[in-house]
Amino acid sequence: DRIPSEFYKEAPENFLNLLLSAFNVYYEKGKVPKHFNKAIIYPLHKGGQLSDLNNYRGISFINAVEKLYSALLSLRLTNWAEENNILNEAQAGFRKSYSTIDNIFVLYNVIKYKLSLFKNSKIYCLFVDLKAAFDSIDRSALYYKLFSMGVSTKFNRALQSLYFDTRAAVWLKQGISKTFKSEVGLKQGCNLSPLLFSLFLNDLCEELGGGICVGNIKMNALLYADDIVILAGSPVGLREAIQKLERYLDNWNLTLNTKKSKVMIFGNKKGRTVNYVWKYKEEQIETVREYKYLGILLKDDLSLKTHIKQKVQAVKFGLNTIWAKFIGNNEVPLAAKYRVFDAVTRSILCYGSQVWGYQNFPEMEKVQRMFIKRLFYLPPNTPNYMLYLETGKNLLYEYTINMHIKYVLRIWQYSDDRLPKIVAKETLKYNNSWFHEWCKLANMVGGELDRKFVSIERWTDQMRVIIDKYIKKFRDDLLVSVSAAKYHLLYKKLNVKEIDYMNDTVSTDFMQIIFKARGELFNLNYKPWLERVHLCSLCNLSENETTFHFLATCPILGFIRKKYFKKKEIDLNSMIEILNGSDFENLYNYIKEAMRYREMLVREFNYN
Repeated sequence: DRIPSEFYKEAPENFLNLLLSAFNVYYEKGKVPKHFNKAIIYPLHKGGQLSDLNNYRGISFINAVEKLYSALLSLRLTNWAEENNILNEAQAGFRKSYSTIDNIFVLYNVIKYKLSLFKNSKIYCLFVDLKAAFDSIDRSALYYKLFSMGVSTKFNRALQSLYFDTRAAVWLKQGISKTFKSEVGLKQGCNLSPLLFSLFLNDLCEELGGGICVGNIKMNALLYADDIVILAGSPVGLREAIQKLERYLDNWNLTLNTKKSKVMIFGNKKGRTVNYVWKYKEEQIETVREYKYLGILLKDDLSLKTHIKQKVQAVKFGLNTIWAKFIGNNEVPLAAKYRVFDAVTRSILCYGSQVWGYQNFPEMEKVQRMFIKRLFYLPPNTPNYMLYLETGKNLLYEYTINMHIKYVLRIWQYSDDRLPKIVAKETLKYNNSWFHEWCKLANMVGGELDRKFVSIERWTDQMRVIIDKYIKKFRDDLLVSVSAAKYHLLYKKLNVKEIDYMNDTVSTDFMQIIFKARGELFNLNYKPWLERVHLCSLCNLSENETTFHFLATCPILGFIRKKYFKKKEIDLNSMIEILNGSDFENLYNYIKEAMRYREMLVREFNYN
């Protein structure tokens, strides 16, 4: 109808009351206007060959007023499902207070828990991919299942009215196609569809049986809408589950995509590569060493290094796309650049850190150091301690572990039947996975941590102290690195605790120049890590062209020094004061002019 959603958002209350009255009539009579049953489908390419129809996801455009009506029905159905505890705990898709993180946490830690208890144990998982899952739902079967669960006849009739004589057209380059009948599947873009799909698959876990023991329960599957993973403790158990899955899908007219469904055997290195054969009907299901589950690339040894490396590449690509026009722009404030970096790294690299954030990955920290070096045009061999001290930045690990701690503490607010809480209790009981690392961290920094859960408040306070101590230790270790440095000896004499020249009041170029001056990072002849003499290109004092020589004593640059500092030569103590911030502005101006003069002399007279 081409009426935007904003129209209804801004509509007056009397109009909304009339609309509500109309909706009540639709619900009571079980009939809706004909245009409620029409949609325009836009084929969104997911990747792969353009000619393969399986590589497209249909996005349906439906009338905004129908979305409002279906949203009210969805709210009614959701309340009914929650009040009657209808949905299986294994289903986390599109539920309030449930998330993808819950399922990732459960799967990752259940496997860790099992493998830590029994050295040679293995967990057998089938990652299920259903062909066109939402588009294949048998509507008659859906109505039957809803009725069997206890959904009222009136609601079923209202739902059926939305699917009566449904028609769709496809949005093509040439325009809109002719309409065609749609007799199977759920409406894409309809507020009801996610919940209806979850209810349709709600009996899957019961049909599968089997599973693995976790505490006092048996866990045989995890679902996030149509993202399904089936778990078993043995090859026989998984084969039985596959047979039961086959019967279930056949009964309800669903199809397994055997090419995209994969088996993974989690376990210790020995025996992981046993050549088991898994078949669904007559088709073989591939056994893989890694699989991307809900955005996390899992390997059969639970290592996340490959996942982190892939995310690092994605972050680099994301930063590169905006570097020239934004991050590399000298007029953009530093704080804005840092905010963009944080947004990119946290959304891409730190995704899922609620689960794995207690682990410190060196590859992850390299991203921030690379960003700082590139932002300030620093040489590749700039010491790490200098990067953190000059910018005041901490490790990305500080962010990921805090995300992890907040999530784990939130788990203890869940009801006792929630799978994340059941798994967390077992992890705590047997001191493995994340809790084992918490204890190691507490011991390393000398912090106190209760080995048994007492209260959220107590653990919150204890972990806050532990993280604060860890950050302090990290900063103290940086100072130790400064004192122990073999090169960059001038930096040892500088104030690195109270210096503050990196802010939005100065340009990036200014910060870059001061950073290089303090760190002895200019591209001069002298390289302390190379064991040979590197004399000054300009003067005849037979001195190495160190940063101090360039800044304070080279006689060829004396007239520039005189211009800005009122003296041709500067002693060491005075230069240290300048580098500590007593006169950054003149230092910046001197370096800019002296560098230009040096480059001109080297170029014209071939100095080296």
